[in-house]
Amino acid sequence: MKARSSHHLRRQRGASYIEFLLLAPILLLISGFTIELARFVRFRQIADVISKEAAFEAYRKCDILNVDASGNVGSDPVVNIATSTADTVACLNDVAGQFQATVAAAGLNNARVILSLYRYDFQNLAPQDAPACNPATSAFTQMSTSAVDSAFSTNGNSINGPTGAVANQTIGCQLGRIVVSEMAFFYTPIINFRIVGFSNSFDTNFQQSPLRRDVEANYRNAFRETTIL
Repeated sequence: MKARSSHHLRRQRGASYIEFLLLAPILLLISGFTIELARFVRFRQIADVISKEAAFEAYRKCDILNVDASGNVGSDPVVNIATSTADTVACLNDVAGQFQATVAAAGLNNARVILSLYRYDFQNLAPQDAPACNPATSAFTQMSTSAVDSAFSTNGNSINGPTGAVANQTIGCQLGRIVVSEMAFFYTPIINFRIVGFSNSFDTNFQQSPLRRDVEANYRNAFRETTIL
């Protein structure tokens, strides 16, 4: 009787070990994905906050228009585009630099703060009324910390983003200026394990998954959190 009980216990233990060996990889996989997902969501939240704060700061400080006083007496004043552009870009770089330090402290990998200020009908001090806009002669001018890294660009009288136009001549005439703040970053998983299916039915290297977007030229494949004011 005792021999049968001992044999039964050994069989139960053996079955438990086999069940554990079968379930352990699944549990590890779920744990790994949970950790990575929580970390990725945290990074996106940080990027979202930095994008918003940088946009507000740039909108408040970097709207710089220098008047050209060399025109004829009695004529309407115009903007000195050269000095206004230089001062605006310098201001944008200064604001981006301040938030870049915050990005580094937060641990975002290969992250970059990209700020752009767009002026419509740049030469005039005040934007025209929307009905008076002349798209043939009025357009957006982009001033940016790094235009090549930005996902936004001008196309005559509109501003285009990754999903299409985000501002047209009517908005430009009404607002005069538009600020775009982009927080671009690359995500590298911290867990490095590989899952191989039976007969190589699937083969996933966690650190080489689509979540890992290697640094490419101009941050084109970076994750982005964008704020437009």
